Amino acid sequence: TGTDAIDGAGNALDNVLSGNLGANKLTGGHGDDRLYGKMGNDELLGGNGDDLLNGGAGADAMTGGGGDDRFIVDSTSDRVVELAGGGEDRISASVSFSLATNVENLSLSGSAAINGTGNQLANIIVGNDGANLLSGLAGADKLVGGRGNDVLDGGQGDDILSGGAGNDRFVFASGFGDDRVTDFGAGGARDVIDLSALVTAGIHPVLSDSNVGAVISIPGGFTITLLDVDPAQLTATNTGYFFDGH
Repeated sequence: TGTDAIDGAGNALDNVLSGNLGANKLTGGHGDDRLYGKMGNDELLGGNGDDLLNGGAGADAMTGGGGDDRFIVDSTSDRVVELAGGGEDRISASVSFSLATNVENLSLSGSAAINGTGNQLANIIVGNDGANLLSGLAGADKLVGGRGNDVLDGGQGDDILSGGAGNDRFVFASGFGDDRVTDFGAGGARDVIDLSALVTAGIHPVLSDSNVGAVISIPGGFTITLLDVDPAQLTATNTGYFFDGH
């Protein structure tokens, strides 16, 4: 407790290190550690092992080190650092957040309408109960929307997109890859395929059927497969398709 800054370090065991109201520096060591910064602008260093780093309130700097680490982010001022080859890591964020370099996965917590953005890796990005904008960027990503009316944009690479509950919008632009949408129109949702960026560029899609679902083909070899959807269930618009269930 108190406000004096703590400089604490663990050992080879599985440590639990907790800070106070000050600006703390906590270093985990070699075990599977849990580091809690609490109220100040803290620096957390996980070291080796599968660590949990939770800076608490304040603008915190968190470095996982080796192992499969989990970071708790509650401020847009929080910074996460992970080196290449440092394991498969995950950020749980209650605010809009973009994945740091070398961090693979992001899940949004709570029910606020916040956004999650990936990086150059193959990311898994999971939304919360609110209306989220999920952006995969580069890499073969998996985006899962959650309960809200979400917008999913896989970006480049061959992505898997699941809107979850709600009326979701799946956005595609030039160079997106061979993408799959797993739950288009599921449960009677009024989901939309948004091709407005392609149509504006003079690129026109072609709709066809396959043994796994409706396929929207884009010149250049790019495809969007709507799993378990019949093309007859889709209605075309000037900028894409929506699910009408007929």
